[in-house]
Amino acid sequence: MIQMPSRSEGDCLVSRLGPGQALFSCAAMLLLGACDASPRSSTADARALEASAAAGAQRSEVSLQLVASLADSVGPYPLINNMLFAVAASGSIYIGSPSTGGTIVELSGNGTFRRVLGGTGSGPGESRMVTGLARADGDTLLVMDQLSRRLNRFDSAGNFVDATRLPGGIRHWASLGGKSLAVSGNMQTHAASGTPLHILEEGEITSSFGEAAANPGVGAPQSVSMHVASAGEDNIWAAPRFPYRVDLYSRTGEKLRTITRDVEWFPDQEYVSTGGPQVSPPPPQITGLYDDRLGRLWVYILVPDANWRPGKFTIIRTGPHAGDKQPEQVLEPFFDTIIDVIDIKSGEVAFTYRDSRMLLPVGLGHLASYSENSDGVPSYEILAHRLRGKPNSAK
Repeated sequence: MIQMPSRSEGDCLVSRLGPGQALFSCAAMLLLGACDASPRSSTADARALEASAAAGAQRSEVSLQLVASLADSVGPYPLINNMLFAVAASGSIYIGSPSTGGTIVELSGNGTFRRVLGGTGSGPGESRMVTGLARADGDTLLVMDQLSRRLNRFDSAGNFVDATRLPGGIRHWASLGGKSLAVSGNMQTHAASGTPLHILEEGEITSSFGEAAANPGVGAPQSVSMHVASAGEDNIWAAPRFPYRVDLYSRTGEKLRTITRDVEWFPDQEYVSTGGPQVSPPPPQITGLYDDRLGRLWVYILVPDANWRPGKFTIIRTGPHAGDKQPEQVLEPFFDTIIDVIDIKSGEVAFTYRDSRMLLPVGLGHLASYSENSDGVPSYEILAHRLRGKPNSAK
């Protein structure tokens, strides 16, 4: 059994998340609390990341490298708390948000503004609401618009290629190359209803399969919501938020293998949300998967740390009562990120890395971290994970 790596002085002591981050953490379905963290300077960022990477290398050989640091705005567009990201093989970073219509911003690999793609509307290349971004083969950019139920494709030069009509009910998705998608969700057809995984060819459901999660947590819709990742063009990885179970399927629905973990920090127990305020720590939950095509599967997990607790923050009113302050009871949770690196051939966990920040995967081995300073100015860090040295033996 692999034991949870201990903290080191190189780790941040606590990761505080702002009240506006609920959408940023939608993959985890967690209610977030107040933020009082101030952004660090770029020099401090580099030192902290270097220390964290060194500590991570000592215990698991996984390190994080700062790719881009974004604060306040990107070009003419302000950053907000629910940005979506995609990272291309070329290093380009794409940003959109459900709150800003259909506009996509392209940045260089270091975060410099390049151009704007798409726009808000129903015309070619436009979206009414960007609900997902992903990089596909040839650095094609895929833009999901679930409000309009379509997927827009842009080439690596930023030119609109085409749009594909999609069924409703998609919750998670991954490109399988060309116009093929692996998706999870509750498809509204008789043949697909109740199964969590589906293959779409040019927007049409060609197969539906998979096992619903045994512990949905927040009701029936979650039982057909699974994180998916491509394992080449022919297979897909799929995992519910919990319990810790990762399945490999062929695109025709044949289950090829199952990987599970039996560790104290991720108990295999039923969790049912009441839908009300969270007064006790939520369970650990898987937030994403990544097959690096080098024989490794990366599993991203959020866990509440020892500092998790309900808390308070203050709402500042606007309008005729501007300046009035009204305390309100909300959650102030604290979460760590755990990255398991699984050797696909053996099915064993080769490395485990723990970071005291809440990091969410944004594709191609990249993660995003969000924070706000005391004035409410948002910032993001885009990080890339690296693997160095020989694997630790799994226990």
